[in-house]
Amino acid sequence: PISTCDGELLTDYFYDRSQASSAVVDDCNLKCEQMQRQNRLCHCWTLTTTHCNFYHVPLHLLVSTPPVETPCWNHSSVNVYPTLIESTNGRTSYFPLMKRFVHTSNRPLGGFFAEAYGSTQGFLQGVHYWTQEQVDGIIALKQNFSNSGDGDSPSSQGLMFKQLNDWILGGFLGPKTGYLVVDWMNWNPNHDVVSWVVLKFKVDASGLVSTGRSINHLVIPQKDLDLIREDPNSIFWPGFNVWHGLYILLVAYYFFKEVYELITTGLRYFSFWQLMLDIGVLLHMSVIGLRYYHHSISNFTKTFATDLDSTLALDLPSFENEAVAWSNFLLASCFMMVFLFGGLVQYLSDLFPRISVLVDTVSRSITPVFFLVIILCDVFFAFVIWCNLLFGKTVRDFSNIQVTAISLTEMLFGRLDVVEDLRLSFPITGFFFYLVFMVLFFFILQYLSRAIVLTSFDDATRSFEERQRTKKLLAGDQLASFFKQQVAWAKKVLGLNFRARDLKTAGGMEPYPTQKWGLIPFTGFCAIYVIFISMVLWVPEGHDVVQSLTEALKRPTFSKVNPLSREIDLDMDFDRIETREDVLRWLAVSFSKALYNSSSSDNVLGNYAASPQYKQVVINDWNILLGQRPVRLSLQYDHIVPVSNLSVTARLPVAQLIRGDSLVKERTELKDLRAQEVLQKYCGNYTEEMGFSCMLSVDPEVTIPALLDMRLKGIATNQTSKMTLDFVSYNGNIDMFFYVCINFDFTTSGYIDKEIKIFPIKLPDMTSAFFPIRLILEILIIAFTVGRLAKCMRAVYCVLLAGIKKGKAGTFGHRLFVAFQVLVFHIVQHPFIVFDFLSGISTVLTLVMWYSFVLLDLTQSFYFAESPEWTPAQCAETGLCSDYTAISKFAQASQQMRFFTQICAANTIFLFLCYQKYLSAFPTGRVIARAMLNGLADILCFFVVMVVLLLGYVAMGHTIFGTIMVDFSTLGYSVITCFQMFLGTFRSFAEMRQANSIAYYFYWYTYMVLFRYVLVNMFFAIIAKHFQKEDKAVEEQRLERAAQQAQQAHWAWPP
Repeated sequence: PISTCDGELLTDYFYDRSQASSAVVDDCNLKCEQMQRQNRLCHCWTLTTTHCNFYHVPLHLLVSTPPVETPCWNHSSVNVYPTLIESTNGRTSYFPLMKRFVHTSNRPLGGFFAEAYGSTQGFLQGVHYWTQEQVDGIIALKQNFSNSGDGDSPSSQGLMFKQLNDWILGGFLGPKTGYLVVDWMNWNPNHDVVSWVVLKFKVDASGLVSTGRSINHLVIPQKDLDLIREDPNSIFWPGFNVWHGLYILLVAYYFFKEVYELITTGLRYFSFWQLMLDIGVLLHMSVIGLRYYHHSISNFTKTFATDLDSTLALDLPSFENEAVAWSNFLLASCFMMVFLFGGLVQYLSDLFPRISVLVDTVSRSITPVFFLVIILCDVFFAFVIWCNLLFGKTVRDFSNIQVTAISLTEMLFGRLDVVEDLRLSFPITGFFFYLVFMVLFFFILQYLSRAIVLTSFDDATRSFEERQRTKKLLAGDQLASFFKQQVAWAKKVLGLNFRARDLKTAGGMEPYPTQKWGLIPFTGFCAIYVIFISMVLWVPEGHDVVQSLTEALKRPTFSKVNPLSREIDLDMDFDRIETREDVLRWLAVSFSKALYNSSSSDNVLGNYAASPQYKQVVINDWNILLGQRPVRLSLQYDHIVPVSNLSVTARLPVAQLIRGDSLVKERTELKDLRAQEVLQKYCGNYTEEMGFSCMLSVDPEVTIPALLDMRLKGIATNQTSKMTLDFVSYNGNIDMFFYVCINFDFTTSGYIDKEIKIFPIKLPDMTSAFFPIRLILEILIIAFTVGRLAKCMRAVYCVLLAGIKKGKAGTFGHRLFVAFQVLVFHIVQHPFIVFDFLSGISTVLTLVMWYSFVLLDLTQSFYFAESPEWTPAQCAETGLCSDYTAISKFAQASQQMRFFTQICAANTIFLFLCYQKYLSAFPTGRVIARAMLNGLADILCFFVVMVVLLLGYVAMGHTIFGTIMVDFSTLGYSVITCFQMFLGTFRSFAEMRQANSIAYYFYWYTYMVLFRYVLVNMFFAIIAKHFQKEDKAVEEQRLERAAQQAQQAHWAWPP
């Protein structure tokens, strides 16, 4: 229209008047769409005979009524238009297509965007993603219609970035924004997993932005889809079988059983363990109900199973409901695991009397500890108010009452970053607060709870002994009675007429008297062993070189371009590698720097000493890489296989291929032709050991272009499962070799697991000045070990002979049975002999491993030749015919040296455990040793209870936190994390709380109270009980001997 824009002038643009009018309009319109001046956009522009003027119109002035003359596009209720000043001669107004953000309450129901996240109200936008193939097709079609020249297609990531940027600049996020939630669905065809990723942003009135995230997973394997297709209208969940029905019947039985006992016993029914069992039964019932509820609303999964005719569009709200139901089912299952294993402890106490003492201790102590916590909460709340008032305006962890309470509790259990922030902001008052808080709560809570548990254990022990005296325990110990009946029946059938008491007496014979002077030679043996191991392994020197090589490989950086913002990150290194492209960039840039730029240019080691015409690769000035092609790059590829026609992937608009389980053994089996070309050019044929291997030269002018070519042509494709770089380094200052292995595992989840492993290898040198010393130490170790083993065997033989005589065994079967029983009694009463055997055997194994390493061909025959080329003589003597075989030989030697190191470490523990046997020759040491031995049964029962309870928390942590946190990603990691929590070294508090806040509070607080303040104190109570009993017995013996001596002196005194 003939008009001008009513707004603020941003700028003007004088165009070339020789251009066609349509080209001028297109040019100015494009400039208006892309224009941004201090976060102000161009909403309108006018065309005159000489130039274009660009205007900004405030968002609140944009109207929904179009100008008088209808624009070139169809009018819509969501369109907005600038206000125009009509009848302005010489000017023509234009404006780009602009749409308003529509609130969800104004959207029609039933559509894809009918509901926002969590069925909340707000402004909802769907982000569209076009694949690169679609973008290229649209650009090619446009160029064909417009007959324009060739041009670069925009990237799919760039288009998404422009779309989001357009929304942000258009006012989608503004001062009035309170919450922003971004969520999407992700499908992994290799694992049949749908992930629902939710990113949350909350903006306070102060401008502070707090973030959060949640990731829910839904596994939809093909077998579940097949089960739904077989019975789509089943009232139960897919795969319901007899075991599921039996589980439901058992839960119903226990529920009605507990109700019946409650009715019949009244208030006597209630106890701590009974309450735990009842909660467990209720959780079992909730698990069954939530599983059924998930099945009833699993429309998302049922759609994939039943509609097989066409590609489906993903229904995010339907998936959200099903994912939330599955998440609730998992949450209830996790809680149920803890109570399930707790109930198992209760049943174990019914079978084993010693465990019943521990269970009774927990029952007696949990209530006082709980009330102790309640009493301390009063003072704790005062500290919460104190922190919030004094530090809340500066330290974020004390910003409000809830956050302050959480931070103080976590600080009590080992969180240190709060203390560091407090120290930086308030050096004096913060330290004073921390000191007072930790003294009042950590030490008081720790030692008061210990006193409670010690008292409870004493009470439980007295109650147990009283029941034992009245024979009630024996009558109720069904397992013990059954076991005794079976033993008596077996003796009668076998004709074994001997008394176990006689055998126990024979087994309790002292194997050999332990003298105080025996500590001296054993100490000498331990010193000799440690010196020998130190001379073999050279740990301090090896550690320095390992750190040097690790830093040299991790320190070099490479650049990376952000695919969305196009920003360049210049500080990428090994630890920040995330994608397959990052691995290739690190290989081409950073790894090359580590090889060729980590040493000074005038390094004399850059050339081979005996043949200077040969170059060498030197890392950090002193670490020489072995060979002229010293680095081996190995790659393994998986086959790409099509998905099943009945799987979920076949129903989605995604690639219908997944990674298979079999390895690619021919280059032609790779889908990427460029990768085939690179493998053909630089790598050898496939081997079972390493896959496809490429040997890299010492010459940087050859290696650097080769690595760059590998990156550009993508030697690592979506078929790559593993890439390994390994080489052998030699440091002449300490005369040690180092096998270096850099692994990249390309998992089917998209995560890249990277690791640098360096194994020191000290080849024995017969010409060294230390060789005679080491040989003497080996002879002494062999002699002492043979003597110890012979002494142990002699003692066992004497004990067995005495047992056979007392048992009056005649036949071979009788003798064998008696010998076994006597040996058991002997080990129980003298467990140190087990450590003697284990130490002796592990010492022998250590020597065998050492001599097998010494006798290797590599160890016996390796030498540095006149030239770094492998000669036929070396090939015949040592099997080192190429750099490839040299790396393989050193890799095998490193594994053998690693196993040797592990055996040495284990044997060191056994050796120093044997010290207790010699220390027991002293009175105080004897008291401690006997206290430990006499309490061994109680300690074993304690560990059974602790392991059972720990398994419940391990299973819960792995299930509820494992998909979010690497600390719980496997059962092994979960066990380690639980021990870290117990020791106070766990640090991922925020990540754990963010994963699931409800599960976090229950898991963290119940675990810490139970393990740190009850179970650990129970262990101390067991030790204290037996120590006091043993100390009392020793004191009584001392008094008895003193009385006897006094009596003898009295009668011996002359009248």
